[in-house]
Amino acid sequence: MTTTAQVAADFAALFEGKDEEVSLAEMKKMLTEVHKASSSSKKVSKKGKKEAGEVEKPKRPPTAYNLFMKEEMEKLKIEGSTLTGKEKMQKIAELWKNAKAFTSSEEEVLPADDEKEQKQKKGGKK
Repeated sequence: MTTTAQVAADFAALFEGKDEEVSLAEMKKMLTEVHKASSSSKKVSKKGKKEAGEVEKPKRPPTAYNLFMKEEMEKLKIEGSTLTGKEKMQKIAELWKNAKAFTSSEEEVLPADDEKEQKQKKGGKK
């Protein structure tokens, strides 16, 4: 990839040994040509600055939080919510936090194994 310093050096080389005046428009045009010439040999995509022929690795699947966020955001759009983007994100994050607390408390309420129950009845601790 061509650096700015290389482009500047190539541009300056165009004027070495010349004493004639060049208009600003002509200079802009020349600079554009130098930049295109120096960067045309190596095409770079904007995303990740990878070379044109290079294959990108596959995206990882969305997390449970990503899926929850997407689903709740769609619900808010359908409702026609007047919240700002930041407020929507905060509200959904709070819903996620409450949903996680709810699921973890459900796990605690589940009946214990028979063995644990018998020990607790006898006063033994595990």
